[in-house]
Amino acid sequence: MANRDDHSDVDNPQIQLDVVEAAKWAIGQAFRRTVEDTVASATAYYVGLRGLPSPEVQATLSRKVQGRLQAAEAVEANAAQVASPTFTADVRQVEYLPRFVVRAPNLEAFNQACLDTADRYYLKQDYSAAAHWYHIAADKGNATAQYNVGLMYYTGTGVATDDAQAFEWFRRAAAQGLADAQNYLGRMYDDGRGVERSWPAAAGWYRLAADQGNVNAWFNLGLGLHRQADYEAAAFWFRKAAEHNDVEAQHNLGGCMSGDMESLWTADRRYSGT
Repeated sequence: MANRDDHSDVDNPQIQLDVVEAAKWAIGQAFRRTVEDTVASATAYYVGLRGLPSPEVQATLSRKVQGRLQAAEAVEANAAQVASPTFTADVRQVEYLPRFVVRAPNLEAFNQACLDTADRYYLKQDYSAAAHWYHIAADKGNATAQYNVGLMYYTGTGVATDDAQAFEWFRRAAAQGLADAQNYLGRMYDDGRGVERSWPAAAGWYRLAADQGNVNAWFNLGLGLHRQADYEAAAFWFRKAAEHNDVEAQHNLGGCMSGDMESLWTADRRYSGT
């Protein structure tokens, strides 16, 4: 590292490279922040590379940061107009961000920004754009994004239906302890979608989700155990869900208690909502 008092000239090629790297790093941290805060982050990163910047270098750094912010904002503003499921080359101009953010200390903030962006597109019913942004965070290991990518492949929302992909993304999220993904993985084993049908495997994943208080997993355990003719255990899990005001579980618990085992509600409970 150069001496902290080294105020090299802004025309120095290495200084230029360090200015660009500092600007790129700061943009990766820029979500929900002002231009001034972003410039300050870029300056701090530059100090770590080379030392305190001269006024000329600081001015150049500020211009680089603001130019990159404006370019990213322009791409974001136009993104909703893009019809391609994978986006066009213009939109992919912003995809330099993940490559350097993984080296920055705030990957969690970047992943959350991707999730927020995906959620906005999903609410606008631009599902292909939502899938794109979920996928970026999923590739970086974010469990919520991995679950959402799995759900989109499972339902064919924004992407082509692909049970194998759905299973893999649910598996990744479930391995990180996400209860909704564990419940969904249980349903894939239960239904034999993307994997060979297996009640023991389904029950194992349901139980992991159930132990985290997932009401849908309680319901699904009740259904599965009812199919296995273990009515006492089925009633136990239906009761837990019923006590959380789950109407379908209340109906099924009543059937178990009355001996009316033929009228149980068997609605699809793969989704995270009740």
